[in-house]
Amino acid sequence: MNNFWQTLSPPWQVCIDEAWQAYRAGSLPIGAAITNTNGSIVARGRNRIFEKEVNGEFIYNSRTAHAEMNALFTLDESQNPSGTCTLYTTTEPCPMCLGAIRISRMSECHFASRDPIAGSAALMKATPFMQEANIKMVSPHDPVLENILAAMLIEKLLYAHAQKPLKSIPIREEFFPEAGLLARDLFESGELAQWAKTGISIAHVVNVLAKRL
Repeated sequence: MNNFWQTLSPPWQVCIDEAWQAYRAGSLPIGAAITNTNGSIVARGRNRIFEKEVNGEFIYNSRTAHAEMNALFTLDESQNPSGTCTLYTTTEPCPMCLGAIRISRMSECHFASRDPIAGSAALMKATPFMQEANIKMVSPHDPVLENILAAMLIEKLLYAHAQKPLKSIPIREEFFPEAGLLARDLFESGELAQWAKTGISIAHVVNVLAKRL
């Protein structure tokens, strides 16, 4: 597919762009966006766990600075009457983010890539409190997009793995064999890191990676 990027809806494009900005800033490539009932973007956020400085009010330089947390943190509560907003995220939410999604009374949560390590979508049914919200969890439906996002995350983690072995790497590679191979290629060639330094658009990155899957 020559232009896979154009097949993605605006919320996913925003999420993936946020993930790319997170990667370029040295954090994990995970992004999120929130839409209202009209489908308009009303908030967005990215992983900022390794960022030391930011412009604006965000959670950063903290293990709690996840993409979903930043999107929810910047959401004007008046934009979410009666819990009508939908949160989109590139990666299945962890327990912390899932709890924040519940407390923030989102209507739905869509995630584009499963997380075999911290993914906690199943916890939305774990307790009466979580069940009461009746938040619709929408799992990945596009295998190409899921593998692209998984590859970007694995590639980023491989840099940390080179310094200190991470037990999560082989688990992720086994869960996403295609993404794992692509991630290794990107890591060994340094392509993705170089694209990040030169400021290549995420649309170009996604289109290139889609052709490799």
